Amino acid sequence: MFFSFFPDAVLLGIGIGLIPPLMLTFLTDSSNKKKYGENIGQYNVMTAISAAIGPEIANLLFNYSIKFLLFIWLGGCFILLISNGLIAKHYSFQNSNSNSSVINFIKAKSSIVPLLLLATISITYGTIIGYLPIYFERISVSIGLFYLFFWMAYTLAQFITRIKGTKSSYAVIIILMTFSLALVSFQNNFFCLYSAGFIYGLCYGSIFKSYYSQMALIKDERQKNNGYGIVGLMSYVGVGLAQVFTYPFMKLPIQYVFVLSAIYTLPFLLVFAFTKVKIWHGGSAG
Repeated sequence: MFFSFFPDAVLLGIGIGLIPPLMLTFLTDSSNKKKYGENIGQYNVMTAISAAIGPEIANLLFNYSIKFLLFIWLGGCFILLISNGLIAKHYSFQNSNSNSSVINFIKAKSSIVPLLLLATISITYGTIIGYLPIYFERISVSIGLFYLFFWMAYTLAQFITRIKGTKSSYAVIIILMTFSLALVSFQNNFFCLYSAGFIYGLCYGSIFKSYYSQMALIKDERQKNNGYGIVGLMSYVGVGLAQVFTYPFMKLPIQYVFVLSAIYTLPFLLVFAFTKVKIWHGGSAG
């Protein structure tokens, strides 16, 4: 019975990997350039709200009836399929050419640096997801309130930040993220821990808005879709492999794993400070 869930998990993962890039490509269509930032911000806000309240709604429905939860999920998938079909019917890739592979996207738009940076940042997020509930339960702190402040700040970042794709902007984000993780590791009072959640959420929301904004600048719609897909891929890879990269730290007390997970982001500060590498090709330079 347990193994029967694996095909479902694979299909769910495929859906999660396919839908966001397509939605973002629709939202940043070349005919709507003036609203790129606004549309990306609204998309991220809806993602944040869904991530914040979705688990609680699912938990309530699960306790009521697991069959009802599954029917709700299937109904939502069906509505999403129909709505995307209607959108796609009136949408066609423009300015497309045959040179739109993932490899060509990386050559045309990005050095490998920002993609690796996103993966390492996602390692810290995966560490929070995997270990923070355990740590907070030990010290009797509400993980729900931490996530509330996190998603509030993530949402706020979509409206108040003007993060450009520059080395200095990303260096500030790395420093603030590391500081917030240090608060989690070395402080155990409510104010510091929830402040850490807010700071981390603000940085995490800013980095995604910056990356999505860079992808929106791509003129070729197929490469743009590739770009959104690669951003999502690097994020998922980082989150998925977080426990692998934090394994060397697990002999230490659990609270130290959070700040130590940021070690993988710190080399980028050296890259930004002592090299002339461009962050984005054809977009904002470092």
